Amino acid sequence: MRLPSICSSQSIQLRELEAILSSSAMTQRFVVLCTHYPLLDRKNEEYTFKRPMHGVANNIELIETLQLATVKPGLVIHGHVHQGYKSELSLEHDYRAQPLGPGMSARSTLKVPIFNPGSSGYVSAVSFRLLSEKRAL
Repeated sequence: MRLPSICSSQSIQLRELEAILSSSAMTQRFVVLCTHYPLLDRKNEEYTFKRPMHGVANNIELIETLQLATVKPGLVIHGHVHQGYKSELSLEHDYRAQPLGPGMSARSTLKVPIFNPGSSGYVSAVSFRLLSEKRAL
C-alpha cells in the first residue's frame, strides 16, 4: 500500500495515514513508518517541544494518530539529525486487531523502536581516529 504523497497537506496526510493503518489489509503486515523529522529526541521526549521551528508542525497529531491507529508500526525510521540514535515510542495496543504473538495481553503497551541511522557523511573524532588507526596497521 502506498503512503501519502509529500505534496499533500499535513491534515490530508494524517487522514490518509489513519485510513491505511485502519485497513484490514494491513493487519497481517509489519509496518515501517519512515519520516524525515524525528518523532522523539534521543531522550524519548517529543521532538518539536524544545524545537518548535525545527520539525514537523503537527508532530503531536502524528503521534496521536499512531496511538489511535488499529495497526501500529513495528518500526519508525527517520533522518534529519546527523548523529544517529535510537529512541522508543510507547503505544497502547489491542492485539485482537493486530496480532503480535504470544505473551501480549488483550491490551498492552507496545514499545516501537525508532532508529535514526545518522548521516553517512558525518565523521566524529572517534570514528576518524579508528579509521586512522586501522590504516596504520
